[in-house]
Amino acid sequence: MQRKQQYEKDFDSYKHNIKLSEEQMLKSVEAAAKHKELCLNNSTTFELFATCMEKYEGKVDNIANFLSIRLLFIERQALQCYKSQSDEREYEQCHQKVEQDLHNCYNEYYQGLLNL
Repeated sequence: MQRKQQYEKDFDSYKHNIKLSEEQMLKSVEAAAKHKELCLNNSTTFELFATCMEKYEGKVDNIANFLSIRLLFIERQALQCYKSQSDEREYEQCHQKVEQDLHNCYNEYYQGLLNL
């Protein structure tokens, strides 16, 4: 009987710990999303954005993470660029710059795959 009570107590403790760790994980994910948004909103260049992200997530030593961060920044640049351009010529210049940035980013990705 005592053994059964100990197992039940251990199991209840385990369930409680899982619940706590799930809550902590959700808070961590929310905090990371808020930080990423802050970095995006406050950075004018990719270098500033990457530096801001490194402060929170640590050094980016994985090419996939680096390219993911870069694509996120390019996406934000594109949205800002498309919203702010009023005449056709400025819009076309902005569009070409975003396309070139995307092209360069994907080239780095494929080059990385070839070097594996």
